[in-house]
Amino acid sequence: MTGHNNLVMCAQFHPTNDLIISCSLDQTLRLWDFSNLKKKHTSIEGRERAIENSQIRHDVEVKAIIDAHERGINWCAFHPTGNLIASVGDDRKVKLWKFSRNK
Repeated sequence: MTGHNNLVMCAQFHPTNDLIISCSLDQTLRLWDFSNLKKKHTSIEGRERAIENSQIRHDVEVKAIIDAHERGINWCAFHPTGNLIASVGDDRKVKLWKFSRNK
């Protein structure tokens, strides 16, 4: 997956949805949807099919890009049960972001 313009400091899978949140020193959060990748590459007869990097680029979609902090972001995480994302940046701020699968 490509998209951030600086080092990615943290990324996390959502506990129940096909989502990944990533944060970077480029001051952004990115919300990725990998449901198409999961559908396309489900296991066949108990064996995982090989996934090439070129295939991943087309099957993972950026759902949101959030200009989140005034400086680089070092950590991000999904709330375990709610539709919240937490982020912590070099600007000494902790921020909470509400999201939905459609927005």
